Amino acid sequence: MDVDQDAAKASKDNEVRDNTLAAAVEAVFSSIKPDLLKPESVRSATVAALAQANRLSHPSVVIRKALYLSLAKLFARLGADKSSSVSEDSELVAAVKHLLLQAEGGSEALRLLRADAIVAASKFSSRLVAAIRTQIPDEAAAEASTTVRDRLKLALG
Repeated sequence: MDVDQDAAKASKDNEVRDNTLAAAVEAVFSSIKPDLLKPESVRSATVAALAQANRLSHPSVVIRKALYLSLAKLFARLGADKSSSVSEDSELVAAVKHLLLQAEGGSEALRLLRADAIVAASKFSSRLVAAIRTQIPDEAAAEASTTVRDRLKLALG
């Protein structure tokens, strides 16, 4: 009986940890406000947030969901700020490419969130589109879901 209780407690502890990390991911990316920050501050905050996200080792589904949603929202906010040159920053493009294209599979819903984040990022940065141009068609062709496949193709324009 003690073994079952220990396993249940460990499971609950992992769930709490994952939910806390997911909330932290959302908070970090939500804190980047291009309309309130100077362009260089936007760049450094974005690169720092992406670097932290890239440090997550084997993120759970809950964390990956928060990450993909947060990235899509961030790129929508950054895309609305046309005065920023952040979109063409090579360090930012490399970090986004690593985060979004080195991801493991997951459920169709999770893959769709990832595809949405890729589309949002590609609308934000033409340099990113150039960087992923060769990978997206291969990934779309290998995708089982037509919905995810079609969404990935949107990233290329």
